[in-house]
Amino acid sequence: MISSFLYTSILKCSAIFLLASFITSCEIESDITSFDQQERDEIIINEYLELNNIDASKTESGLYYSTIHSASPGALPPSDGDYLTVHYTGWLLYGEIFDSSVFRDSPLMIQSGTGKIIQEFDEDNNPKLSGTVIPGWIEGLSLVKEGEQVRFFIPSHLAYGVIGQLPAIPPNAILVFDIELIEVQRN
Repeated sequence: MISSFLYTSILKCSAIFLLASFITSCEIESDITSFDQQERDEIIINEYLELNNIDASKTESGLYYSTIHSASPGALPPSDGDYLTVHYTGWLLYGEIFDSSVFRDSPLMIQSGTGKIIQEFDEDNNPKLSGTVIPGWIEGLSLVKEGEQVRFFIPSHLAYGVIGQLPAIPPNAILVFDIELIEVQRN
């Protein structure tokens, strides 16, 4: 029979050994799997699309998009400088909604190509600006036609990247947006 002192010592040594092994394996695992965030995002987005049976196109930058509702025949995508009125709902890939113009019943106006958010126009018809949208929106909106509804799957490097937009959007978050291009004002 093993004495209680010896038994306790063996348990402590075993626990320390297991903890050291776990820490070492985590460091090794980290080195093995530390590939680029863009590659991680692409794998995650592709798995999500496959799991949910979503047919999406991919741009060269890594933005994925799918059509929810097609535009009328003959509708054209916007040109740089046009003013776009859009409704949107944005959520994290796992489903948590973080913003929606639909819920507020307040569409957003954006200048195509620049991503500048137009708050209003002054008496001389000059836009009063209030920030810009993320790069994924700037690129994606250039592909959408008036009256069309699309879903963007935006990898983190085209969204808020390693900084995030806390507390709602964590670092390296993949974002999903349903966007309806309500109107294009040609400029």
